[in-house]
Amino acid sequence: MNASYWIFAGERSMSMKLSLSTFAWFNHTIEKAIKMTAELGYEGIEIEGNRPHLLPTDYTDKDLKRIKQLLKDNNLRCPCITAFDGTHFWCLSTPAKKVYRDTIQHVKDCVKMADILEAKVVESVTGKPLFVEDDRVEAWNRVRDAYLEITDWIDKKGYDVTIGLENEDANCVETIDDTLRMLKDVNHPRLRALLDLGHANMESYMTVSDAIRKLAPWICHIHADDNDGYVHRHLPLGEGKINWEMTVKTLKEINYQGWVSVEMEMVKDPISASYNSLLILKRYL
Repeated sequence: MNASYWIFAGERSMSMKLSLSTFAWFNHTIEKAIKMTAELGYEGIEIEGNRPHLLPTDYTDKDLKRIKQLLKDNNLRCPCITAFDGTHFWCLSTPAKKVYRDTIQHVKDCVKMADILEAKVVESVTGKPLFVEDDRVEAWNRVRDAYLEITDWIDKKGYDVTIGLENEDANCVETIDDTLRMLKDVNHPRLRALLDLGHANMESYMTVSDAIRKLAPWICHIHADDNDGYVHRHLPLGEGKINWEMTVKTLKEINYQGWVSVEMEMVKDPISASYNSLLILKRYL
């Protein structure tokens, strides 16, 4: 990799683009989520690849083409499919062989779905739980081997989709430094970093801006959510302690030109929260 910052292939516009994750719409159908996201003024919608929205095994290719047309009718793009939902259902570090194989297959199914919907990124955390009884080195190696298999499979299939590795607490890849280590261990162009700004705010020894600069050459997608820096919560922007003016300034500094997806979980008033979060980002963009 050269000294210039890596820009995600296929995303060549002159500015960042804003999307909203369907995590905000857990009480609504995917059809209603698409309609409301468009009405709020977002350019894109990041779709949860699990129930209640688009678990790949629940939908045929014909169903997905209908969703693709609905996105087009509402002038929305789908930049990312979120393969993991923060629960313990999917896990790439587990020693349980069936769970491990099912999780790898789920990520592959999300890649196939992303290809139909023309999404360029599939999000992946490494999954919970980390068992006390397990060996941490072996867990790490299982994750590495899973990403080697998935990325090689993407190449063989010819899909123009990248896996966005997202660090998260209580996962095998938990920190920004863990992310960098796994990216270097796998060393494949179809595995890049998905930077969650709320997770970055939980880092114990770096700021959000530090995290952005450290991952800059690897970033393919960004999640935007807020918290107090101590408790892992996906709050609407402005309701935590992240300095959004400084954060957006740093993203401009590294010349990030991809998508930023607002990702809130189980908010009481998703319409107001989604709109206010959009206004905050637009204010500094």
